[in-house]
Amino acid sequence: MLFDAEDAPQDGKDSKTDRCLDPGCFERKATAFLKRRKSEPRGEHPKLRLVQVGFDGIGDGVREKFGDRLTRVYAPTFVKASVKGAVPGMPVDGPKAGTLFHLDLGESVSVNGTGHKSARPRDAEGKPMLLSLPERRARLQKRRDAFLVNKVGESLRALTPEALTKTAASMGARTDTAAKRFDPLALVLAFGTSTRADREYDDGPWKRYDELLDRNKDLPVVAALHEVTQVWTRRLSGSDTHHVTEHATDAKRVCELLGLDAVAIEIEAAQTIATPKSWAAEPEHVEPAPKAAPTMSAPSPQVQVRSKKAASAVPPRRSAKRRSTSC
Repeated sequence: MLFDAEDAPQDGKDSKTDRCLDPGCFERKATAFLKRRKSEPRGEHPKLRLVQVGFDGIGDGVREKFGDRLTRVYAPTFVKASVKGAVPGMPVDGPKAGTLFHLDLGESVSVNGTGHKSARPRDAEGKPMLLSLPERRARLQKRRDAFLVNKVGESLRALTPEALTKTAASMGARTDTAAKRFDPLALVLAFGTSTRADREYDDGPWKRYDELLDRNKDLPVVAALHEVTQVWTRRLSGSDTHHVTEHATDAKRVCELLGLDAVAIEIEAAQTIATPKSWAAEPEHVEPAPKAAPTMSAPSPQVQVRSKKAASAVPPRRSAKRRSTSC
């Protein structure tokens, strides 16, 4: 038998072991299922994150529907909902797709850059230790980097083919180094496109290739920019506190190429996430006072204390016999 008897419908209902063997149909069902499951817990969890777990890819339908809102997590840390800083998440792939769970994404840092007490190192008595000023400054900078990454991601999602047409047309008039070195072919070869054609066996990719060849001179450049901006959007959407510095560097390179004002975003980040005024009174780094090395002093001479009688007595004189002998 090709299929097990238990897979056959019974009483007009599908069997629990029934499987959809049509990839396209299964992907459409999965996308519709995720769309429905995402909207159900939104009322209770308004900050719900759509999560892509691991290194595997996702289907084209899911990527097209949710790609710009996905947070990629390679080594997730599952926690209880009661844990402070727990983020509600829902995977879009794998056997747990559409299941609600809570993650620790390392975002439990306050606005002034100090970590929560549960995440701070503790002393010998088990009490949380206050982070040093350089450590707090580093955490504060990470929050500002995350602000920059989110702002650039929003700008990329708002780009339309019409806006990218203007960007491509302005490349020739710009005098900065990024515009002069702009090469759409090198860009596509470096970042790829949002659509993978190595697993498709129809003539869709070749039709796309012929379509691009038949267009005007500048349209393939716009198409390349449009594809790569979608890749950039996904690269920046999975930012976390462990790699936010690298993502911020990535976002600045994107701004440099597209002509976005990264400096203005950094100024806005510094104003939105301001440095606490109390930090100005703290020393940048306090060195512990060195302990004085013990000096090797000469031992003090011991003073012999004699009795009062012994101290006042006259020392005895040699006998007369000994004096006569010496003479």
